[in-house]
Amino acid sequence: MRLSAIGCVIFVCWISQSVWGIVPLESLGQSSRKTGLVISELMYHPIAGSNDLEFVEVFNSQAIAEDLSGFRITGAVEYTFPSNSVLGARGFLVVAANPARLQSVYGIAGVLGPYAGRLQNSSGSVRLRNQSGAVLLDVPYSGKPPWPAAADGTGHSLILARPSQGEGSSEAWAASNQIGGSPGNVEPTLVDPLNGVMINEFLAHTDLPEVDYVELYNSGSQSVDLQGCIITDDPTTNRFQVTNSLILAPGGFHAFTENELGFRLDAAGERIFLFNATRSRILDAISFEPQENGIARGRWPDGASEFYRLESTTPGMRNAPILVSKIVLNEIMYNPISGRDDDEYVELYNRGSLPANLSGWKLGAGIEFTFPSNTVLAADGYLVVAHNAAHLMTNHPGLTMANTLGDFKGTLSNQGERITLLVPDDLVSTNAAGQAVTNRIDMVADEVTYRQGGRWGKWSDGGGSSLELIDPVSNKRLPSNWADSDESMKAPWTSLSLTGRLDN
Repeated sequence: MRLSAIGCVIFVCWISQSVWGIVPLESLGQSSRKTGLVISELMYHPIAGSNDLEFVEVFNSQAIAEDLSGFRITGAVEYTFPSNSVLGARGFLVVAANPARLQSVYGIAGVLGPYAGRLQNSSGSVRLRNQSGAVLLDVPYSGKPPWPAAADGTGHSLILARPSQGEGSSEAWAASNQIGGSPGNVEPTLVDPLNGVMINEFLAHTDLPEVDYVELYNSGSQSVDLQGCIITDDPTTNRFQVTNSLILAPGGFHAFTENELGFRLDAAGERIFLFNATRSRILDAISFEPQENGIARGRWPDGASEFYRLESTTPGMRNAPILVSKIVLNEIMYNPISGRDDDEYVELYNRGSLPANLSGWKLGAGIEFTFPSNTVLAADGYLVVAHNAAHLMTNHPGLTMANTLGDFKGTLSNQGERITLLVPDDLVSTNAAGQAVTNRIDMVADEVTYRQGGRWGKWSDGGGSSLELIDPVSNKRLPSNWADSDESMKAPWTSLSLTGRLDN
């Protein structure tokens, strides 16, 4: 569905090549154009019983020293750097909740603090401000996807692994290589054949005879022995340990069923951890949301960085292709040229051959909306959900009460955020008394995390265009599959003439 817009804009088609696989780690360096200082490591959720080991690490990526006197750390915690706080070139400063305790545990000196407040375990922000109060750095960390699950309460810290992504992006961060992190020092490089072993596929919602499973994959170049490795959904408990030698060849798979593991996965969502034999580090950790019955989630292709719903379950084999929803998020107006939130909308498209009943479905993550009863989207049909439906229909004659719903709660961020399309389902489980209990869960059927700049549309970012999906069966997580809407035919041609002297 094409909606009219005021003015004439240029249509730009972005063509790019996606690169599959885990993004390699970068050398620690500058993450913002505003400053050469870097928030390089956070211990925001230490292992249980060690809350006094929280810390914030600041790194100076410059070749000259920087005077931090009067600078402040704000957000979840508050701290003002005292006079003569000079951070040398390529040096580190650590600010802690309990400086003496941190120095004793890690054997380091010069730790500053204590700061006021606590780093929230679930999510929060840490900002670095200069003497004038201007924000130089802002890290909106979280324990929820797509932030690294291994840094949330397992003993690993959160490290700036890819500073070129910018400190505000979850893609810039990773869990530390070893439990405890490395406050005041460069993150060590660990050469370990097990580095290539990862959780590659899992099935968390099943009815007999189908059973849950967790699949491991060796993305490395040499065979590894998994003996002693631990698979668990609780970082404090060894739920399952590989007791015998189990060789995983390069490119090899091995799936463990719930019968072997001794526990079931929680279909309502939880985390899965893969520890090494000594529990000195987590090899991989994932966090997942409510799962659809019988639908596996896996990396695609095998060993890649992101998990998708899969067309079929493939334990111990190469992952099946990505399962594409019949109802897709098709168009997003997140930054209208008017600057008014009331002009925001999200459009759905039914690419299937049958009508779809969307009663009780929801839009989630960045915005909130529940589709009312008897909401039916025709095959090959479009449906708009607006921030202000009445206002949007007055501006766009093609919109009616039959194809436009609203109003959604919240606003679409101009800097980019995640939008999910959620499908309700009943999850039946057995309580401690042996009674069947039914709970309603909302599963992600489709999603997109749009961003600002880079390979994402230029004119959809306040220039009059919306962000449109090029092909409804394409991967919506890739910016190359989205483009600015073409608004060039929605305003009359205007003739311009200019008379003057031709000059250089």
